[in-house]
Amino acid sequence: MTWVKRIIKLAPIKSIAFERVKFDIQKLENPSIEGIEYQQGTLQGYTLREALLEHWGRKCAYCDAVNVPLEIEHIRPKSQGGSDRFNNLTLSCQRCNQNKSNQSIDEFLKNDPVRLDNIKRHQKQSLRDAAAVNSTRNKLFDSLKSFNIPAYCGSGAYTKMMRIKSNLPKTHFIDAGCVNALQEVTLKTIQPLRVKCNGHGNRQFVTMDKHGFPRSCYAPKHVRKDWKAGDIIKVKKKDGTSVLGRVKKAAKTLIFIPFRGKETSFSPKNTKPIHRSDGYRYSFTTIDSELLQKIAT
Repeated sequence: MTWVKRIIKLAPIKSIAFERVKFDIQKLENPSIEGIEYQQGTLQGYTLREALLEHWGRKCAYCDAVNVPLEIEHIRPKSQGGSDRFNNLTLSCQRCNQNKSNQSIDEFLKNDPVRLDNIKRHQKQSLRDAAAVNSTRNKLFDSLKSFNIPAYCGSGAYTKMMRIKSNLPKTHFIDAGCVNALQEVTLKTIQPLRVKCNGHGNRQFVTMDKHGFPRSCYAPKHVRKDWKAGDIIKVKKKDGTSVLGRVKKAAKTLIFIPFRGKETSFSPKNTKPIHRSDGYRYSFTTIDSELLQKIAT
């Protein structure tokens, strides 16, 4: 909601599109459940295959092949007691699926221990993210409607349909543009802005030992009221040129990290603010050449 408020202040927003998806966790964990055991009725939202594609990165788990037909694969074969639960399923290309056959994952990847360890760790990941989406989606949509701006919701299946109809590749920022779209989507940018929450640092005065007692005395810091760590500033050098960078430490002199160059220090008199630290880190997402080629065609 914080970012919705920020964007409304910066741009004339006419409507809000929201993808109100629902993960059927019971069906994901046990696809064969039916009858009286399954109390929720018809499966809605993401299907099992879509959930597996998201969970395993839309590539073969055994050879990292992409842009090929992927088959649902049992990590522990059913002939060895494996189940149809979500955490026993992965995706593989046809060649790897045939080569693995009914071998155990340990036997099939005995010569690739790194990949074996990655698959096992990925296999143990829970569905807590899906549960969080299910529990907050309605409340989030109601909060969006409180801005007195027309808010519309769509499904994950509709988003995928519009992305395929627009002949666009699968990425998060492209999916965001296809949510509840009424016509084919045309991209106006291929370099989205990535925002990462870093917080405002640590407010702990002293470090503690394992018993909870302070290790040292509190040493007051030289805090400046005009600058703080994380601010983006422009520094004017003695030769008249200017350089952009980020404040690492704000004391009597500014410890400054330029975007191009080595860490140095400057007097605050020769600086100009560009962006105040707000607890977020901003960067442009790097677009690979294959994605650029797909968008161009």
